[in-house]
Amino acid sequence: MRYLSISLLVCSLAACSSGNDGQSSPQTPTSTPTSTQSPPATTLSIGPAATLSLPGNVFQAVVTKDGQYAFVSLSNVSSGSNSGAAGSSSAEIAVLNKSSGNWQVQGYVPLQGTSQATGMALFPDQTTLAVAAETAGLALINVQDAIAGNATPVYVQQGASVSASGNGSIDVAVSNDNKYVFVANEYGKIGNATTTGNLGVVSIQEDSTGHASGALMGNISTGQSTIPGLTLSPDGATLYVANEESFKSTVAQLAGYSNPETGFACSLTTSSTTYSGSVSVIDVAQAEAQPDGSAIISTVAAGCETVRVAVSPDNKTVWATARSSNAIYAFDATKLRSDPNNAFISVAYSGGTEPVGIAMFPSGKYVAVSNSNRSQASNLGSNGLPLQGVQNVTIFDISTPSNPLAVQTVKSGIFPRSLSISPDGTTLLIPNFDSNTLEIAPVTQ
Repeated sequence: MRYLSISLLVCSLAACSSGNDGQSSPQTPTSTPTSTQSPPATTLSIGPAATLSLPGNVFQAVVTKDGQYAFVSLSNVSSGSNSGAAGSSSAEIAVLNKSSGNWQVQGYVPLQGTSQATGMALFPDQTTLAVAAETAGLALINVQDAIAGNATPVYVQQGASVSASGNGSIDVAVSNDNKYVFVANEYGKIGNATTTGNLGVVSIQEDSTGHASGALMGNISTGQSTIPGLTLSPDGATLYVANEESFKSTVAQLAGYSNPETGFACSLTTSSTTYSGSVSVIDVAQAEAQPDGSAIISTVAAGCETVRVAVSPDNKTVWATARSSNAIYAFDATKLRSDPNNAFISVAYSGGTEPVGIAMFPSGKYVAVSNSNRSQASNLGSNGLPLQGVQNVTIFDISTPSNPLAVQTVKSGIFPRSLSISPDGTTLLIPNFDSNTLEIAPVTQ
C-alpha cells in the first residue's frame, strides 16, 4: 500500500481527511513538483480585475455567447439584502449586463427550496440556464425571462438521498443537442449502492414558447464516493465525472491505482482510511439511452480529493484538480477510453493550496486553476486574509501536456471557487465564495 506521505505530493498538516466539496480538511505538500525548464514566453496576460460585490456566497459565473450578459450563482443570500431575498437565507442567480464596457447587476432570480446555487451551464442554443441547486436538484431558467426580470425557475428533483442536504446537486453539464442535462449529485444514493454520489440524467422538453422543463430519466453511480464536478467533452460524446474519494472496498476498481503518481491512501485515521479520488469516463449516448452503470467506460485514479475536470478544445487531454494533493493532473483522453491504466500523462503543483476550479482558455494553450485555500477561509488575520496557505488563480501553459508550466499568478479573494472564461476568451471570472465578490479580469493573448 502506498501512502501520500511517500509520494511527491504529501500531507504536512494533521491528516488528509475526506469530505465533500463544502466540508473538507486541508492537505498541503511539503515538497512540490517543479520543472527544470524555465517558464516559456507567453502571449497571454491577465489584467487588473474589476471587483463586483454581491449579496451572497459566489460560486460561479457564466457569460452568454454574445458577451453581453452573465449569470452568477449566489448561496446563503440574507434577507433584507439589495437582491430582495425572502426568508432567512436563500439562493439566487444574479443577472449582469455589460454596459459601456462595465459589468453591472441588472437583477436577481430567486430559487425556491434551497439556500445553495452552485454550478451552472448555458444550453448551447442559449435559451436556458441550468443551475445545480442542492436540495432543489436541477433548476432550469429561461434566459430571456431572466434578462427581462420575470423568470420562474422549473425544478427537477434528483431522487433519493442519504444526507440532510438532499442530493447536494452541485454541478451540471448540457448535451450538445440541448436535449439532456447531467447533474453531479454529491450525496445521492441509488438503491443498494454502498457509496454516495451519483450522476443524474435529465431529459429536456421545450414548449412552444421555448421554455424548458425536464424529467429525471435515472441516476448513475460510479462506484466511488462523492461527486463534486463534471464536464462534457467538446464533441459531446464523453462525460468526465470527478469522484472525490474511494474506500478500501472500492479502490480496486480504479485503473492506474498502481501508478505511484496517481494512486494513494489519502486519509489515515483510526476510524477509516480513504483512498485516491478519480475521474470516471461516461459514454454520453449510452447514458442517455440507459442511465446506469453500463455507460461507464473507465474510472481512473487521480490524486487525493479529485473535485473538478476540464477538457482541452482539441478533445485530446483531460485535466483534473486534486484538492488535497495540491495538484493538477493530465490524462490522455483516447487512452481513458481504450487503455485507462496508461492514460496518465503528468502531475504538477497547482501553485497554491487546495485547488478546486479549473477552466480552459479557448485556444487550448492555457488553463486557469483556482487555489481555494478553503480550509483556512475562516482563519483570518488582522488584514482580513487567511493566516495560512495560499489562495490565488494560477495560469498554466499546457501546450505540452506532459510538462504544464505556471506562467502567471492572479490574486484572488477568499475561497476562489469554480472559475469561468468568457466564450471569446477575453474575460476571466473569479468567484470568491467567502468574500462575496466576483472578480472580472481582462485577458489578452
